[in-house]
Amino acid sequence: MAVRGADREDVLRNWLRTPAGAVFRSDHGRPLLAVLAPEGVPLDEVVVVDRPDLNRLEVHLHGSVAVLGELQRYGPIERAVELDISSGVRGPVLDLLLQATSRARLALAVEQLAMPPFEQWLERAAAAPSAEARSREWERLSGRTVTARALAAPARLVLVGRQNAGKSTLLNRLVLAERALTGDLPGLTRDGVQEETELSGYPYRIGDTAGLGVAVGRLDRAAIERGIELARGGLRILVVDGAVGWGDVERRLAPDADLVVWSRRDRVPRPIGWPDDLPLGPGFDLRDPEVSLEVRERVGVELRRVRGLPEVPEDGVGGVVAWTDDELGRARDALSSDRPGPEV
Repeated sequence: MAVRGADREDVLRNWLRTPAGAVFRSDHGRPLLAVLAPEGVPLDEVVVVDRPDLNRLEVHLHGSVAVLGELQRYGPIERAVELDISSGVRGPVLDLLLQATSRARLALAVEQLAMPPFEQWLERAAAAPSAEARSREWERLSGRTVTARALAAPARLVLVGRQNAGKSTLLNRLVLAERALTGDLPGLTRDGVQEETELSGYPYRIGDTAGLGVAVGRLDRAAIERGIELARGGLRILVVDGAVGWGDVERRLAPDADLVVWSRRDRVPRPIGWPDDLPLGPGFDLRDPEVSLEVRERVGVELRRVRGLPEVPEDGVGGVVAWTDDELGRARDALSSDRPGPEV
């Protein structure tokens, strides 16, 4: 929330207090913690920044539905989104709005709030003057909806490979935290860790699995079976130990892998024995935490290429998140010409 003008501090003086309850005074350019208390009623903790260069005083809010709804009783809020949950903003749009973790995902959520209801949109789009114009509208919508859906909900990404290939270490590099237990002991990963992160702007839920190899006991066998089950239906990164290279495990997993990432680049220029005609992704010295940002960038770009996704747009996508598959099918049937549009 921003207030402009030379009297900006006077305007907000009745709204703000220090954490101790005293009258609030800003410190030019220095962020300060304050309490937002319109009419003297404490509402929320905020960060206040006076920006003389822009002639405005900024009050950085949590932006929750409750806070914005309360403040809108006093007048319009600059660039605020009016959200009334009881009016039907539910499901994927509400989830996206409340869980947006980037500017692009928040922009997509705001864009969805401005979308007309499905029947109204369909009636308007179907009224286009020619079949060619309707077909172009479907192609534009369907392609952008693929991007919108990929941006709205995390894709499931599973790390597979032999024991000690570096799967858990790769997960730690991708999420910038030592989240999964690592070490030289075979079968160390039994209960697969799952973490969410964004790679190349798109959200992912990454799952680590028990490595394939010798199962020395019932728990190891169960962990391997859970990993096989977890990998079904998700994107798969095959993690290969470059110093071990091509073997029975890699021969089994490579055909279903969406991307191959290999470790030990510091020791070998290419995984030992890797077939020349088999796609091979980037290699890293995964043991070095300093490579984390490089790993995230390169893996994210490769996954975006595999999925056929564009670079993440910063200011809206133009696709839809809330429509069901049935509604998308109705839009395709109503708008496409004899040539069907892209599958969504």
